[in-house]
Amino acid sequence: MKQRFKMNFKPVALMVTLLFSQISVAQTFDDNAVLSSDNQTKHKYEMQQRDHGKQLRRMAKALDLTDFQKEQIKAIKLSAKEQNQELQASLKQMKAEQKALTHADVFDEHAFTALFNAYQPTAAQWALSKAKTKHAIYSVLTAEQKEKWQKIKQNNTRGRK
Repeated sequence: MKQRFKMNFKPVALMVTLLFSQISVAQTFDDNAVLSSDNQTKHKYEMQQRDHGKQLRRMAKALDLTDFQKEQIKAIKLSAKEQNQELQASLKQMKAEQKALTHADVFDEHAFTALFNAYQPTAAQWALSKAKTKHAIYSVLTAEQKEKWQKIKQNNTRGRK
């Protein structure tokens, strides 16, 4: 009888082991999916921040900005960032709600229009803030730098048409 128990126990033990390994693997994949999503968001944000730094370096190099001008532009960008945090949070909320509406089983045009209309003043404030920031940065430049910047911008838009 001992021998018979051993013979039955091995396959059962093997099946239990496989079952638990499948559960742990599935849980690991689920945890990784959540982490991956968080990491993607974090990575995307970090890439955007690096790109902003690169933009300033490229602009400084192309226009031959002085150290004082660089510091002024950094201060303008930092001030704009601080002022726009509330707007950014509001727009992030709108995008989440918009995503929920677009992923629903049935698209509700009225709800989408209402959402868009509710956040339209916030979007207008965001656009105004961006325009003010660009103007403030532009006002830091000398006349020669402004002319050079216009040529660079004109060349960049030609390639996008």
